[in-house]
Amino acid sequence: MINLFMSHLSKVLIFKILGTVLVWCIPLLLFPASVLEQFGFPAQDSYMFIRMLGWAYLALCVGYFMGLQASLKGKRLMTPFMLA
Repeated sequence: MINLFMSHLSKVLIFKILGTVLVWCIPLLLFPASVLEQFGFPAQDSYMFIRMLGWAYLALCVGYFMGLQASLKGKRLMTPFMLA
């Protein structure tokens, strides 16, 4: 059963997921190289490292989401220990 009222931790996790996806994942994964250079990234021959960094941030969001699910169910957040 999911609680109707979210805890402060759930709100923080939602903020972290949305912030990470909107500020880091989408730009690093989907923006073209010219836009990334306008944001201050140095010009490179290959943007593979930048794209992989976007995937790493997305993987963090998966951990945040698993923690959010546990928080909404009122369980202890064991996700950081399982992912480490």
